[in-house]
Amino acid sequence: MEKRPFRSTESHEAEHLTRKMVRPFLEARGFTVAGDSFDPMKMSQSQTIQGTDPTRQSIRIRVKLCWPSRKAAQDRSVRYASQLIAKAKDGDSEGSIRQYIEGARRARITHFAFIVREGAEIAHAALIPISELAPIWRGQRTAYNALIKKGELGRRKANPAENGSSPTLYLQDNEAQEVEDALWKNRGVQDIVQMKIAGGDTPSESVIDDTFDDLRALTLPC
Repeated sequence: MEKRPFRSTESHEAEHLTRKMVRPFLEARGFTVAGDSFDPMKMSQSQTIQGTDPTRQSIRIRVKLCWPSRKAAQDRSVRYASQLIAKAKDGDSEGSIRQYIEGARRARITHFAFIVREGAEIAHAALIPISELAPIWRGQRTAYNALIKKGELGRRKANPAENGSSPTLYLQDNEAQEVEDALWKNRGVQDIVQMKIAGGDTPSESVIDDTFDDLRALTLPC
């Protein structure tokens, strides 16, 4: 039997397209990009952007792509998420996230940008200071625990923020407003999509065209 590819060609193409869009997306909103590690020749990669924000503060951003769940698409719920870590060491999610953040600090990362592309547009984008990443994840985990205990997530019994042994951050979950609030209402988070665009243009809504089977099963590009 032929072995199934870990990621499809379409998945790699979707990643490539989204990463290519990040720089002009930021520049249109007043960021100055002095460096972008995106390499169009690489199939899968991490991405770091160096420059200044609209207030001219120096910034070094680690780009994290968020992906829709095919299961969510099938039941008409909407969930976009990004794995922070492929596999927590010894099942210790908090410790693994702490080590991940320490590594990012050594790389002089100041912020994370979590990006959602829908069709031809970047539809959602959260700029998160590195100091707020762990608190947001903990807030989402707590919110999910509370919803699960109250039976408000239907068949979902495992905490999605833990995602098995792959700690995951959610930009959107329309069945869990408290989880979204833990991110979007955090004092340090900026909604890049809502930043002023030169010429007054605003992103248009498009059809979602890139999905994956299940967050638990995949190691996604960071």
